[in-house]
Order: sequence, then structure tokens, then C-alpha cells
Amino acid sequence: KQFHRNIRLKKTRLKRIKSAMSNLETFSDDDGPISAVKIDLFQQGSVAINTAVIPIKDGEEFDADAVIVLDISEWPEEKQDPKYVIKWFANRLRQNKRIKDKVREKNRCVRLDYAGDFHLDIVPAQDEETGAILVPTKEDETPWKLSDPKGYIEWAQSINDQSGGKFCRIMKMLKHWRNFKMGKETAPKSILFTTLVGRRFEEDSNISSSSDAETLVNVMEALNSYLEDLDSKPEVSNPSLSSEDLAEDWDDEHFGIFKRKLDSATQKARKAYDEEDKEKSIDHWQELFGQSYFPKTLDNGAKTAEAVSAGTAYVNSKGNVILGKPERERGLPIKEHRSFGA
Repeated sequence: KQFHRNIRLKKTRLKRIKSAMSNLETFSDDDGPISAVKIDLFQQGSVAINTAVIPIKDGEEFDADAVIVLDISEWPEEKQDPKYVIKWFANRLRQNKRIKDKVREKNRCVRLDYAGDFHLDIVPAQDEETGAILVPTKEDETPWKLSDPKGYIEWAQSINDQSGGKFCRIMKMLKHWRNFKMGKETAPKSILFTTLVGRRFEEDSNISSSSDAETLVNVMEALNSYLEDLDSKPEVSNPSLSSEDLAEDWDDEHFGIFKRKLDSATQKARKAYDEEDKEKSIDHWQELFGQSYFPKTLDNGAKTAEAVSAGTAYVNSKGNVILGKPERERGLPIKEHRSFGA
């Protein structure tokens, strides 16, 4: 639990992303040219499916993703080109004095750069009657590509619900391992990695154990087993859009590097889980995830949570929380619960 707290995005950063989205929503509704063609605005990516992790390097910006769906069917054909749409949208955003200096035009999106904290990449998309959308591509031959980010979010959420919340937690741990052990050039993209892991949960309902540690090892072994007999990258269809191969840009060389690193990591995870000596087990986990992230000792909050789970946390008559073995004078035991209140 403490390891998970150490690697997930902090509430303060999530609030800033939420605030940026809220400001964008307000401006897009108030700006006449945008509101005239706007159909929808929503978040996509790791923040939307709750698999986002903190950057490995201090000061490194985190990326958040959003989609604005537009109806540009009445525009002249030459203005329906992605390059024009991106430029037009960027120029509209520059009319907002609060964010005009943050606007950056990219190949397939418009970026709002909150320097030193995060950047919000907004993809201008076209609506499709099928429920999917068309997003800009790098290719001039096919400037618009079919996509279904909302469908993917629903798929990920269903996997997480079926696993009792373990899928998102395990995915954060694996993404942290990827970021910690692999360079950006060789690491699989988040949507590809998330799909590979999510498929393992889909294929085996018993993969989710009562503990996150055992579930993590189970998933790693299942994925490692799936990949070990492959000599080249697999085809990984998008769960929400079967015609899309998420591994299309993944070359065989980088696949081979990922496969070898995953195999090594899987063996270390099994060793850490099976180790009966607590200190040695922690050492193995730290080797896998980094000493700065995987805790050697528990902080006060984690100690209390562990004691509550073990039935050794008590509240005395003065309202003080006491941790330790049960004694009559310690007072009433604290039952394990979820802190939904303030």
C-alpha cells in the first residue's frame, strides 16, 4: 500500500489537471468559434483510467491527455486538413489571456504547457456516426485515423471492477518498473502495455489474488509466459477497436529488449514474493522498483493501516490510537474500514 502511494500521482497534481480541464471546458463553451463546432471534450489516457504514475526524474513534467470532438463537416474541404484544424484550435486558445503563453502546436495535438509541472495534450477530433472518432495522424495519405478512447476507458474500468480494483494498482506498479528500468526509446507505449496486462486479467479470472503482491507476480508470470515463445512482436488489437493494432509502431528489436527485461523482472518478483525473510524480501523488491520508491520501513500512516488489518490497533477512553498487542487497558479495537469521510 505504501509503495502504491509512493508512485501514484499526488492529489495536488490531479487537482491541477482537473482545474486545467475545467478552465478549458469553460473557455471552449464561451468562445464562439469553438462552441459553434464543439461536440464533446473529455480526458483520455492514464489519468482517465487511473493508471498514471509520477515521473522518475525530479522536475520532469507529467503528460495528461484530452480530446475535443468537433463537427467541421460544413467547413471547406481544404480547411478540414488536420494541420489547419490544429493551427486554428491553437489560435483560438491563444485568445484566452490566462493560457495564451502556454499554447504549443504539435504534430497531432495542441499542448498546454504548465512548465515544471505537467502538460495537457488536446487532440482535435472529428465525430463518427459509429460512436468512434477520427484523430489526426502523421501520415498525409490518411490524415484522419479511426479511434475510440471512450471505449478503451470503459474496457479498462470493467477490468478494474472485475479485479476488485487490483488492475489499476498493478498497472501503476508495472508502469513504474518500465519507467525505472527502461528508456523511452525501448519501453512499450502505455496503451500497449496496459492492454497486454489487461488481457491477462481477462483470460484468467484467478489471476487476481487476495494480495496485490501475489497478483503482481501472477500477472508478470502470465505475461512472461505469453511472450516467451514469440520470436517477433505480437499483434495487439485495441479492445475497443479491433481493427487497430496497438503494436504497429513497436519494432522487433525493442520487443526483444522488453521481453528479456520482463523475464528477468518476473524472476526477481517471484524471488521477492517467495522470500520468507522480510528484510531480504524488501531488498529484492527494492532492486526491482528502486530504493527511493519501495519502502524499507513503514511511515506512521502505513503502520496504523497494517495494525488495523492485523487487529492490533486500539482506541482508548481518551480517543488515542494505540498500536500493539491486545491488552485490556488499551481500549476498543479498530475495525478495518475504508476512509470515505473527510
